[in-house]
Amino acid sequence: IPSSMDSSSLFSAIGTSRFKHSSIIIVSQKDGDLSMGRMAILVAARDERHLQIGLNQIYSTNFSQDSPISFPAVDYKNVLQLTPEEAYLLDGTTTNLSSLEMQDISKKYTPAHKLAMRVICQIAKIENAHRLQEVTKAHIDGCTYVGEGGRRFVRRLVELSGIDDNHPDACESFSDGTKSKPITSILAVPTTLNSISTDIRNWESLGIPAKTSHPARDVAQQYMQLGCRGDSLTCAPYLVEDFSPTEVGEHMVWGESNAVVYANSVLGARTNKTADYMDICAALIGKVPFTGVHVDEERMPLVVLDGRELFQVCATLVDSIQCNHIAFGGVDKRIMSSWDSFYSVLGYVCGNLSEGKVPLILLGLEETDRIEHWKYPILDDLKSFSAAFGTTASAPLFHIAGITPEAREDADIETMIRSIYFNDRNWRKIDMEEMRKGYEALNLGCGKNNDVTQESLLDDDKEPIKLVALGNPHLSLSECRTLNSLMSSGLKKHNNSRVIATLGRRVRSEADRLGYISTLEKFGVEFINDTCWCMLLDPPIIPLSKSDKILTNSAKHAHYGPGLTERKYRFGGLQDCINVAVLGYRRKAYTGLPTWLKRSYTTLALARRQLKFPVN
Repeated sequence: IPSSMDSSSLFSAIGTSRFKHSSIIIVSQKDGDLSMGRMAILVAARDERHLQIGLNQIYSTNFSQDSPISFPAVDYKNVLQLTPEEAYLLDGTTTNLSSLEMQDISKKYTPAHKLAMRVICQIAKIENAHRLQEVTKAHIDGCTYVGEGGRRFVRRLVELSGIDDNHPDACESFSDGTKSKPITSILAVPTTLNSISTDIRNWESLGIPAKTSHPARDVAQQYMQLGCRGDSLTCAPYLVEDFSPTEVGEHMVWGESNAVVYANSVLGARTNKTADYMDICAALIGKVPFTGVHVDEERMPLVVLDGRELFQVCATLVDSIQCNHIAFGGVDKRIMSSWDSFYSVLGYVCGNLSEGKVPLILLGLEETDRIEHWKYPILDDLKSFSAAFGTTASAPLFHIAGITPEAREDADIETMIRSIYFNDRNWRKIDMEEMRKGYEALNLGCGKNNDVTQESLLDDDKEPIKLVALGNPHLSLSECRTLNSLMSSGLKKHNNSRVIATLGRRVRSEADRLGYISTLEKFGVEFINDTCWCMLLDPPIIPLSKSDKILTNSAKHAHYGPGLTERKYRFGGLQDCINVAVLGYRRKAYTGLPTWLKRSYTTLALARRQLKFPVN
């Protein structure tokens, strides 16, 4: 393409019949060695036998509009070690297969499976994988409606699968969302769906517009017709036993960053951060490229984050400082002191400090008595940590010495430490200043739409909070139990504030059976299923005015919310959220600060210096 060709001429050329069966992807328009000042393009031909996309090859030449475009065909079998069944599914190769075996494969697989196999093999080639890895479970992140492209994609899979759009089992699974698995499933492994863009059953009462809800419902229905579980629709599939991995080392294909990080780190499963639409292709054939954290070597840490002194200081503060929160009966010390927010901020900070590497995090907990010790992280803390870590880190995995399964034994920790090349960038100390900065970024809206300065924190004025947003990721049953304890004394939320929680259907059903939902609804909590805060971006769910404040106990929501909603966010522990819901406001000064940070933060704000804490 001549360097003088403008974009309109380029797209006009792309639209000619000569390009009808090809896709043109513009890689670069900038001057440089790669494109030599011209358009660098990638030609991807769609072929029924071979997916001839050289995504790792760039064709940049000075050819005219009428010059022919050529590119090499892809022979996956020269790259991948395929089983006879995989090879037959890919391109019909019959080597080492009997006629009976070929008949069985032909009955088992549809054109949708063949398309999925070509996609997975192409991705394996791009990632330099040498074989495919079988998986046991899938969690689909591509089910969120983000435009007509994704909707057409899943519809095409349904068409290629031969599933009847009007099949009663598929429709029943969609309408009530309770069937565990449609009879018409063509998926190779049990597959759950992530949160979608609407509450399927209650979208009208919530005020979600039909133009948003209808496409979202349609996309969900198409995935359910393929065989995805209609009772899932959660960003936290690990909270439900039969959705979650059952053993350490189990290979899966999961999307959704918090779920991937939690599965790898807390449960010891193995899954990469799977791209949208690749996830359903992998679920169709039950295989993924053997790359990333599926491989033993890729799970080893490359950086140590040393927070042992920090952890001791913060825990000592909680032990020694008298909390001034509203008193609720039956709530443990860790909630009353907002210790739950410590792990959210710590995960947020560790994600930043790890710089894309898998970290080994030292907190000194390998030497802590785990029995009934309030400092030891419970699963809800690790859920918050994982979501916060996944927000700022590109790595899909972390290890915490003494806690996570691959770093629980002393010998494993020593092996990890010995494997790391030590320098100032690979052994980093987590100090109180890092935690202060992390908390401040979350509590002041990550610098976006921020109307609070360090000086204004000295102001004791009341700051109205219009919405308390809980459940990002979705609430767990134990979080519902804690909220039940916080709200069981007969208190009610303030009339000027709303409290909305998102949670999965299975968790809600169990919480309802135990009486938690009734208590929370009496307090004034509103519940939303099927979707979550990353998709609830408009009024009437969020406040109408852009100057209104939203308080959340989720580091993930506090990070993404300001940019997604153009509203102002505040961050706090679960206890702080309920206090504010009762009062309807939060003081700008230090009442919102967690106990573990309060003394340090106050000293910094008033004296502009860091307080040196004694360490026992």
